[in-house]
Amino acid sequence: MADSDFKTQVSRTEAANSASNVIFTQIADNAGNVVTVTGGRLDVNATVSIETALVDDSAFAIGTDKVNAQGFLADETATDSVDEGDIGIARMTLDRRMIVAADQRGTWTVDLGATDNAVLDAIAASLVDIETNTDYGAVVGGGVEATALRVTIANDSTGVLSIDDNGGSITVDGSVTVSATDLDIRDLTHVSDSVSIGDGTTIAEVLSATNNALYTAVTDGTEVMAVNVDGSINVAFSPVSSTTEVHDYDHAVATGTGASTNHDYTVTGTTFLCSGVLVASSGKGKYEIQFGPIAGLATIAVGFLDADESKFIPFIPALPVPVTGTGTLRVIKTNRQGTSTDFYSTIMGEDV
Repeated sequence: MADSDFKTQVSRTEAANSASNVIFTQIADNAGNVVTVTGGRLDVNATVSIETALVDDSAFAIGTDKVNAQGFLADETATDSVDEGDIGIARMTLDRRMIVAADQRGTWTVDLGATDNAVLDAIAASLVDIETNTDYGAVVGGGVEATALRVTIANDSTGVLSIDDNGGSITVDGSVTVSATDLDIRDLTHVSDSVSIGDGTTIAEVLSATNNALYTAVTDGTEVMAVNVDGSINVAFSPVSSTTEVHDYDHAVATGTGASTNHDYTVTGTTFLCSGVLVASSGKGKYEIQFGPIAGLATIAVGFLDADESKFIPFIPALPVPVTGTGTLRVIKTNRQGTSTDFYSTIMGEDV
């Protein structure tokens, strides 16, 4: 700047300096960029780095990276929901306990002390209610009646223990292992209770009418087996008719002297179990019992009869005659009287 006389301006205007007429100063760089002031404050462009701010989905170094203290909003009554994708402040109770959702899955390890047990006792005594809230899950607090409660305990998709809401029922899906030596349950009654002991048979309590003592008895779900005071039981036998029993009768009329007559029973089932043969004659005679395939019968017994005599020949255990090869049991009756003789025979057993 050339030497000359210039007006010296020491204030914003040419007026004398005053509190409202301050010294005017302008700062610029070589490029002519002038520093500006807005609202009495210097305009500054700066890049600020906050030490505790981390990049999204980045690693956290323990002992090196820093964190800030976090605060919560005390809110136990009104709930202000945020929109999907928005951020918001978490909630807490008035005594500074963070409110969390009850839908927690996984494995929990809980160490209970005397105070904790007192809280659990209070819950059991209905002094503390558990209420389902769709906004933040289960809340522990007093004075609000629980309208719905559903608890599910599961270790996988096959083992689930579910406590239904308001119904008081417990549903077990899968197996539950119970280890106990003494279970304290209410007394059972034979009217409404039964305990399964295997293949459909059940046991129940039966009240004796004589001394009001309880005895354990068996029931089919309708009829209850009575137990006597002396510990004995009453048993009723029901006769069962068999459709496989055999009583095959034969009468050989006027069998000639020295002649023989055959009484054959042919097996109809799988095996004929012969329990015995009854033979009789009006005169002297001989009987022979054979069994096996019709083409190869084998003798199993031989006997003799006097006139007007009968004999029963038992087989203990029963004589099995298989159906194979046209299984047959044969009684051969031979006349030894010298005159015509009548012979009688009955084959007995079970064809199974």
